[in-house]
This record gives sequence, C-alpha cells and structure tokens, in this order.
Amino acid sequence: VISLEENLRLPPDINDGWDVSDLASQNVDVQPIHNLVKHLQNTPGNIHSLLIVRNNKLVLECYFTGWDRERLHALRSVSKTFMSTLVGIAADKGNLTLDQKVSDFFPEYAGLMDERKKEIEIRHLLTMTSGIEWDEKSFPGDDLRNDETAFDKSRHRFQYLFEKEMANSPGKSFEYNSALPVVEAAIIHKTTGIHATVYAEEHLFKPLNITNYYWRTDENDDYVTAIGPLFLAPRDMAKLGQLFLDSGKWKGQQIISKSWVKDATTTFSGNEGTADGYGYHWWT
Repeated sequence: VISLEENLRLPPDINDGWDVSDLASQNVDVQPIHNLVKHLQNTPGNIHSLLIVRNNKLVLECYFTGWDRERLHALRSVSKTFMSTLVGIAADKGNLTLDQKVSDFFPEYAGLMDERKKEIEIRHLLTMTSGIEWDEKSFPGDDLRNDETAFDKSRHRFQYLFEKEMANSPGKSFEYNSALPVVEAAIIHKTTGIHATVYAEEHLFKPLNITNYYWRTDENDDYVTAIGPLFLAPRDMAKLGQLFLDSGKWKGQQIISKSWVKDATTTFSGNEGTADGYGYHWWT
C-alpha cells in the first residue's frame, strides 16, 4: 500500500514526456489537495489514481487501493474518444472526409442498406446520430437483449448492426451506440490500409510517447471491439487531455488539427437533448 507521504512526493521524471513540478511552484493551493489525498488514502473506494497537471506540468501523482503507475486501467467508453481522435488524424491527412457515406465502405452489406441507412455519414457515427435503432441501456451487460452485448458476441458484427431498423433519419436524434466506433475502426483500415490499432501506434501513441498499452481486438480481425476497451496508464491517459487543451499540440508538434479539436468538443445538432451535450465522442 502506498503511504500518504509517498503519494505527496514530487512526481518522478520517468522520461515519458511529462515535465514534473510541485504543487506550490505552479500556484496550486497545497493544503486542500493534501486534505483530499489524505481522505482518499483513508477511504478505500473506486478511486484508483489521482493526477493533477498544471501549466503543462505533472504536479501530483497518487495511487490508491493497490494500484500503481504501471498498472493499466480499462478506459471503457473513453476508448471512443481515442477512436474519434484517430478519425480526426485520418481526416487531417486526407484519407477520409466526414461527409462520406458509411454504406460506400461496406458494399458486401448493400442488401441491408435502405434509403435512410445509405445517408449515414462518418460524422453521424462520431456524434451518435446514425438513426439506427439501438438499446444498450435497458438491459444489463450480460443480457443478450442489450445491443452492445449482442453485437460484441456476434460472429458477424457488422451484419448485426446493419440489419437493425432505422429509428430516425441520420443526424436527427442522439442514441448512444457502442458499435459505431467499431465501424470507424473498419473505415480507418479501409481508407488507410492500416489497422486502427497500428494506426494509433504510428500516429498517436508514438508521438505522445505512449508505449505501455493494450487494446482488445476481434479475435478474427484487428478491429477494436465494442465492449473491449483501450487500457492505459494514468500518466498516458492525461496526455489526451493536455493534447486537446493545447489545441492538438504535444511538445510543440501538431498531432491533430486545431480545427478538429474545436469541432470534436462542440455540441452538434441533434445532440442537444442529451444531458451534457455530445461532440465527436466527447461529452461537451
């Protein structure tokens, strides 16, 4: 178990891209932070780690309940945000455009595409406004009536998705659908010739100096799965936040365009009814 004193030490410089500093030097009020860490230390729960970045410097790095710096966390649906970032990088490089029709990438499922399905664009995947009838909220995660679970366990995932009825026209309404990032991964593969996980390593993880990660993929292909997430260490997870705070730059290098960062974190039409608003797999 990591002691309170260890948790409050200056974060170590481990040559992972983070500059480190102490709280006081970055004008952080130290006592409330220390009180919080002490509280978390003495109140075991679901908080595994606490990191604070201030002025582009890591100023606090704490771990609780048996977790440590090297232990990877399942990011669950934050994995979607990484996937949308890959789509953005591919768009920046001219490999795809957001107004391209999804059906064009899946000619093998042409027989399942009605007129409204043919109008689904890549941007509708990113904003969860595909219009496809979908329910992953009404039933628990181990129930095959849960569309996310049924999709993930299906041997023919894309067929399962494209066989669904349309509940609305694309772009008209928000419906959370964990299958859509899997479609995005397939489109990245089809447009770049590189599997999405390899594309991530080359164009996102290497530039951010992320070397310790795991992304669960389909056992028969290299597409990411719906339920199987990306696993990262907390110091690397924080890099995505800093990347977007710095308008797509990391250490002076433009990883993703400033315009993408702005668009990705903007609430799009059709999403206003959600509790917090939704952009390109970002809760706004």
